[in-house]
Amino acid sequence: MTLAALKSEFSPARQQTRFLGISPESIEVRKQVRNATLHLDEAVTSQTMIAQKRHAIAELIQTVRQSARPNWDGYGADPVKPEGFMEAVRLLGQLPVGLPNPEFEVLANGDIALEWHLRKGHSFIISLSGESLISYAGLLGPGAKVHGTEYFFEEIPYPVVQSLLRLFP
Repeated sequence: MTLAALKSEFSPARQQTRFLGISPESIEVRKQVRNATLHLDEAVTSQTMIAQKRHAIAELIQTVRQSARPNWDGYGADPVKPEGFMEAVRLLGQLPVGLPNPEFEVLANGDIALEWHLRKGHSFIISLSGESLISYAGLLGPGAKVHGTEYFFEEIPYPVVQSLLRLFP
């Protein structure tokens, strides 16, 4: 009979386990524990990402509800475009992992803006009209400005993703 010796050490991040056994059974247990830990980490990360996306969509819905009728701002603003809302939801689902949620704003023409403001001179704004176009502009650091309009069909256009990843490396 083989004994697999385990020594546990507490870590604030998670329980750490160090294996001291060297038998084939002990090595197999070590592999199984490592695989289980990786799957657990992936599940926790996935659940965190899902919660983050749900929170962003809830904030988007709240913003859209406040601007769903004509003249919602008292200055003649157009109501939010349902197609723009659907594009925003689709875009949120495709944002790179680890990116913070944007702030949302409905523009006077009914377009939806997604905004990331990191610090002075570091911000990025996307505007969605519901017409399969993304207009964007950003300040990505000293002397680094980007802007443009790209088609948005299947995936977030490459220049938009690259700009966001430059802002949040």
